[in-house]
Amino acid sequence: MVFLFCQPGLNNKNTIDFLIKKLVIDSLNLKKNNTISLNSFKNNKKNQIKLKRFNLIFQKLSIIFNGIFFLFKLKEIINNRKISHLVFDSYTFFDFFFFSFLGKNKMKIIIYLRIPYGEIFGLKILFNIAINRLKKFQKIVFITDTDKLKSYFNKKYKIKCCVIPIPSKIATNSKLKKINKKNLTFLFPGKSREEKGVELINQLFNDVETKSRLRLKFNSNKKIINALKSKKGLKLQILSKNLTYNNYIKSIKNSDIIILPYTHPTYKFRSSGVFVDTIKLNKIVMVAKNTWMSEICIRKNLKELSIANWKFKNLSNNIDKIMNNFKKFKIKYSIMRNEIIENNSDKKFDFMVKKLFI
Repeated sequence: MVFLFCQPGLNNKNTIDFLIKKLVIDSLNLKKNNTISLNSFKNNKKNQIKLKRFNLIFQKLSIIFNGIFFLFKLKEIINNRKISHLVFDSYTFFDFFFFSFLGKNKMKIIIYLRIPYGEIFGLKILFNIAINRLKKFQKIVFITDTDKLKSYFNKKYKIKCCVIPIPSKIATNSKLKKINKKNLTFLFPGKSREEKGVELINQLFNDVETKSRLRLKFNSNKKIINALKSKKGLKLQILSKNLTYNNYIKSIKNSDIIILPYTHPTYKFRSSGVFVDTIKLNKIVMVAKNTWMSEICIRKNLKELSIANWKFKNLSNNIDKIMNNFKKFKIKYSIMRNEIIENNSDKKFDFMVKKLFI
């Protein structure tokens, strides 16, 4: 067997995405000679192929061009190597679209469907074309990481997806502790993209009226900096754009409250690795209403972790509810956490990989 791990959109190996490849290799006990990687971060290791990405004047044109180039590079690898399994993950939409033009082959293909592109205006038709082409492939397995995505793809595209756990490398954690409202550290984790709720972060902290000392940690974003740099009582701490995985975990551990104001409509279905990691690490997390994350919290009677209107007074009220009824909160939180750990364990990931990938 020769596995090709195809992650064209990945340009930093210090990400959660990179764990998928490592965990698959560990689960199947694959040797280096039996694995090939195609991604866009710089490397010189054997069987690691760098995919060149182009930055043209127009960003959208670059994405389309890179998708076409990716397809030709992929075909070249397949023709020159005896690939038996192809794992396709961490891609842009046009990488996915042009991948569907790969043509007939004898490989087993595993596609990780994380994002319901059919819910994004302007991509619906192309996504439908790509899915219908992929369904004709002989040996293909679709995987995803939430039951809502599984139902979505089944209902809308007649695809049978298998749900796999959300990976992590979290072995130990501290206990859930009360927080000091007079000295709070908030973390807006991951890349500060618009779909993650940048505007809501600005709205939230522009509304601050408190004598408490507040700190906001986030990846560099000009909109956030310009909107909040002069806000009294709020200290901004800009994190490195490419945190190592260990430092990413530390950033969660060293924060009081993790904020996930995800606004994109796809988050009604799609997962959040940060949410899972935060719960595993026994930290308090605030999520946007009408998301996959809020549905989990509300189902476990933890409405105080879900925010509909992102005003600081609402956030402060939720914190008060948690602290004033901490014993009851801790019991409910522990029930949710135990379920998340059980559903997203390395053991379960190992079992699903062995079942689906061979």
